[in-house]
Amino acid sequence: MPRKLPNTLYLSLVTVDPDSAVPLYRQIYQGLRDAIIAGRLTAETKLPSTRDLATIWGVSRNTLRNAFDQLIAEGYLEAIVGRGTFVAEARMRQPALQAVDNGERIRPISNIGHYLEPFGRNVRHARSRGNAFAVGIPDKQTFPHEIWNRIVNRCQRRQQSTTYSREFKGIPALREAIASYLISARGVRCSAEQIDIVPGAVSGMLVTTLALLNPGDQAWLENPSYINIGGLINYRGAEVVPVPVDCQGLDVQAGIDRAPNARLAYVTPSHQYPLGVTMSLARRQQLLGWAADNHAWIIEDDYDSEFRYDGPPITALQGLDTDQRVIYVGTFSKVMFPSLRLGYVVLPPDLVDVYTGVKLPMTLHAPTLLQAAVAEFMLEGHFVRHIRAMRKHYQACRDALITAVARHLAGAITLGAHDCGMHVVGYLAAEFDESTVVNAANKLNIAITPLSNDYLAPPKKAGIIIGLANVRPDEIDGYIAQLAAAIL
Repeated sequence: MPRKLPNTLYLSLVTVDPDSAVPLYRQIYQGLRDAIIAGRLTAETKLPSTRDLATIWGVSRNTLRNAFDQLIAEGYLEAIVGRGTFVAEARMRQPALQAVDNGERIRPISNIGHYLEPFGRNVRHARSRGNAFAVGIPDKQTFPHEIWNRIVNRCQRRQQSTTYSREFKGIPALREAIASYLISARGVRCSAEQIDIVPGAVSGMLVTTLALLNPGDQAWLENPSYINIGGLINYRGAEVVPVPVDCQGLDVQAGIDRAPNARLAYVTPSHQYPLGVTMSLARRQQLLGWAADNHAWIIEDDYDSEFRYDGPPITALQGLDTDQRVIYVGTFSKVMFPSLRLGYVVLPPDLVDVYTGVKLPMTLHAPTLLQAAVAEFMLEGHFVRHIRAMRKHYQACRDALITAVARHLAGAITLGAHDCGMHVVGYLAAEFDESTVVNAANKLNIAITPLSNDYLAPPKKAGIIIGLANVRPDEIDGYIAQLAAAIL
């Protein structure tokens, strides 16, 4: 029996970028081919008409026909007169059977390899940008390095054993310190037994997706969002369902309309990345209700919520969860320094064993020396004092940016939500081209990034993401004045 997917889901299968050097038909060809290879489009699935897909992706029908012709020629699709276009049987489309593509020999790789190759390509072709206003990079100068170095040296002298640590979940002292902090500062309800220490928050989310998702499952992802999370979901062979974000955060009803039976939702409710909005209480309750009713899971990424400037920090979504559906993820990299590479996951009690079992063969264990040092840094009160100091410092940066943009770029850039976090979105006026602004900034050693890159599906808003943390308040006006001179 032919299978037909809702037309809206094709938004998540192919990203069409008219500014890319890759021809549009080739982008569509590659996106559909990858979806077929990975199993997101299964055999006998009937594709929408070229007219419908042209409207969905904003391209001409001729562009669609060129992509379809290539896929049909290579055996990925099958056109049946009077019936439409279908995904061909798997035996017709094994990539290993192809010898040549554009003159290059194809080497057999896994479905996961096909999914994630674009991420590797992005890393390889990443341009060297400046440092000012880089997103996610905390201020280094105000970190208490002397105190930290003294603690690290003390912990190193204490360590007697050179054998592998058997604390797969992290050393007890750090897990207990994190639990105590999260209970008091973030309203999280947990014990040390529910906490797992990982070498970076993304590592924890990788284990989580492997533990909770099956290939073919659907997962909600905020649109726009931190695109690496989409890579994790693709890695699992699951389907990303982009869900729009508005001034109240994730549009839960839109997610229900698009994929009511999704198994997972990824959200940044306290400070949405990248738009900076906070999810309203009504939306939080609606999301938790959907998860409870549908036996779904929620990953709450609480990456920089400590830095709220207009009022106290918002209580974590996990603290409102009475049905144990939320997996809470945090990181020390943005609060302390990136090279620390320490994150943590707070699991519902009934997921601890499943998660640990999935993690064990992956050897995603953080160095015990750094764990011990962070534990002492927290237990001696330095961590909370550092957060208070940085909140005051970043607020000064935020205020300086607001003043500088109003002075030099009024009418050209409108700042988005800015009551929390380490970055602000600047929305561009219609007459400004996003890539032109970003390129001009990079030439000035200003590392702003394009907002449109973080959208998983159209419509995309043009803008720039401005990091607040690694520029001194007294330097901000000068940088913004230079940018204004370059683009106005």
